[in-house]
Amino acid sequence: MSALRESVLLEMRLRGFAAKTVEAYIHALEQLWAFYRRALERLSCAEVQRFLDEVITVRKLAWATVNVYFSAYRFLYEQVLHRAPHEFSIPPRGRSGTRPGCSTARRCSG
Repeated sequence: MSALRESVLLEMRLRGFAAKTVEAYIHALEQLWAFYRRALERLSCAEVQRFLDEVITVRKLAWATVNVYFSAYRFLYEQVLHRAPHEFSIPPRGRSGTRPGCSTARRCSG
């Protein structure tokens, strides 16, 4: 992933991404690579969606983390690899439905 990684890092630097965002996006890309052990630029939309489903249903990651993964993949495929949004479609990010500090058994009003 080294040449692709350098391209991703360059695009993020040019856009002024925060250091924590860069770190989070690189981690998300590494997780995708580790899942398939194939070049990310060769993955299909369906494969990326399959991994995202794994992250949501099996790994049960927090929505904040899932949103970072969604954003990282959207950035990679649309901004770095220049795939058209209609060619590489990632479903809209979901919301947990609860606010911070609320119990999971009920939704906060407001």
